[in-house]
Amino acid sequence: MERQVTLPFAPPARSTIEAYYPGANAELLEVVVDVVRGEAPRVLYVHGPAESGKSHLLQGAAVLARRNRRLSAYIPLGESGVAPGLFAQLN
Repeated sequence: MERQVTLPFAPPARSTIEAYYPGANAELLEVVVDVVRGEAPRVLYVHGPAESGKSHLLQGAAVLARRNRRLSAYIPLGESGVAPGLFAQLN
């Protein structure tokens, strides 16, 4: 049995796509949902200013992916303890 990797951060609160208010980001929301459903490329780079809803949107995408039985993870790169070596341990 493989050793389980302990992640150095708490799981995020349950942010969902349904609770996300897109405002001017309606097109981004649509693209993220398409990615989760496998209807768009698998890699998506999301950037924007602080407090613009990126974390909520991506946490919601991870929740939606799990609901659709797709492998997903939300890894908050800004948290202390999250370093490149962490990713080497993931399969």
